[in-house]
Amino acid sequence: MNSTGGEAPTEVRVAFDAESTTKHEWVGRGSDGMPTLEGKQESVDGKHLAVTKLGEVPVPDTTKASIRAFCEQLMSSINKYYAFGSCFVDDAT
Repeated sequence: MNSTGGEAPTEVRVAFDAESTTKHEWVGRGSDGMPTLEGKQESVDGKHLAVTKLGEVPVPDTTKASIRAFCEQLMSSINKYYAFGSCFVDDAT
């Protein structure tokens, strides 16, 4: 049970959007030395990761701050995963 009497103050959805993007097998080097997208192409559903508020209930400022902190931690974890292979990496490791 939480401080609002058992009801969630708001719900958020974290998901990819309905757009699609093209993924290439690898990045090569063009004759001018600049990167070029090469290899097989594949269409991938979801171009942008979106955090969306669900419902019509207004969100109080204290909840907005919590949602903002959640989004910052989520993005930090995603960046760490792609950079280091684990979302649990920190400056001490």
